[in-house]
Amino acid sequence: MKTNLGALLLCAFLVAAAQARATVLPDACGNDKVRFNVSPQDMSTLPAMPEAGKARIVFIETTTGMSVTSRIGMDGAWVGADQGNSYFALDVTPGVHHLCANWQSTFAVLDKNIALFPLTAESGKVYYIRVKVMMGKDFVDFDLAPVNEDEARYLIKVSALSAGTPKK
Repeated sequence: MKTNLGALLLCAFLVAAAQARATVLPDACGNDKVRFNVSPQDMSTLPAMPEAGKARIVFIETTTGMSVTSRIGMDGAWVGADQGNSYFALDVTPGVHHLCANWQSTFAVLDKNIALFPLTAESGKVYYIRVKVMMGKDFVDFDLAPVNEDEARYLIKVSALSAGTPKK
């Protein structure tokens, strides 16, 4: 009887822990259950122009002394991830897009860091969006905002190309 009660309590604890872990994400993000493995590639040059009829969004993550994984969502689906000082590029159709960044962490309190940004993309243009992650003793700053081309060129120059793939 005690063994069954112990197993039942353990199961109840695990279910409660999983529910506490779940994060309610905005519509711009993807499914919270999707997690990414990120592999930094060799440092690279500025991404090329978008394919014909498309716009290009370059997501650049900058961090202060830590390697944070940020999931990047667009219009309700995850489109990639950055880790540490890294970047990746994505070609999109012209029009309004709703962008999301979410700190992927095993700690629920950090996993709740979310940043949102609306973008109206025009064909043939390149947009540089920075995922800024700063953490100090008493604060966390997690932000998603555009940067100008000059700053983006520098950030890309000192960053690694990011290859984020969903975990299986």
